[in-house]
Amino acid sequence: MTIIALDYGDRRIGLAINTEGDFVFARPYIPRKSNSQAIDCIIDFLRREDVDLIVLGAPYNMDDSQGEAMDKVLAFKKALEKKIRYTNRLVKRPEVDLWDERNTTTRAEEILIQQDVSRSRRKEIIDSLAASLLLEDYLKEKGA
Repeated sequence: MTIIALDYGDRRIGLAINTEGDFVFARPYIPRKSNSQAIDCIIDFLRREDVDLIVLGAPYNMDDSQGEAMDKVLAFKKALEKKIRYTNRLVKRPEVDLWDERNTTTRAEEILIQQDVSRSRRKEIIDSLAASLLLEDYLKEKGA
């Protein structure tokens, strides 16, 4: 089973993949100019990688409430699910599961700082590293 994780952001969408086994691989982020443009890139990736499930980071607030960031993610999820349902570019139609992403970006930043990654390089990889942590958390919780 091939599972991807998406860490949605206003400018970039972090991307990570798991294909059978315990390993999660960060992939280059998807630049986000608009939801439509980003979703087209994701659809191409889904087709190439034969994806079965999408785990989309859900940005709950620390008090479990939902704020503006969650509203954006829910709108993105709805648009992505619609495109998956109606596109003729996919054979498989993966489901989109929301998963709590609290602290994934903070954890990613800490890892990159500990590894002495420059600020400019961190900017390039932090979103996909956060997606990797999100997917690892998902797989650990689901026992996959």
